[in-house]
Amino acid sequence: MPNGAMVKTLADKELLRLMKQSGCYEVILAFESGDQWVLDNIVKKPIDLEAARGIVRSIQEVGIDTHAFFIIGFPGEKLAQK
Repeated sequence: MPNGAMVKTLADKELLRLMKQSGCYEVILAFESGDQWVLDNIVKKPIDLEAARGIVRSIQEVGIDTHAFFIIGFPGEKLAQK
């Protein structure tokens, strides 16, 4: 999946298991930003970053490698606080 996948479309654990069984070994996730405000107000991409953490964990648990696309430097973007 070299062009990036919408993170929320991979929330189904059974789908992830089937993807792994079919030979999928790597998923590139299209986050665009790690700042929720930027996603909501600038990119307008319906990603919940907290939910995305769980999805990424699920992908990794079935043995699929994960990578991500990010755009750095959106107006108003700031370093995330844990």
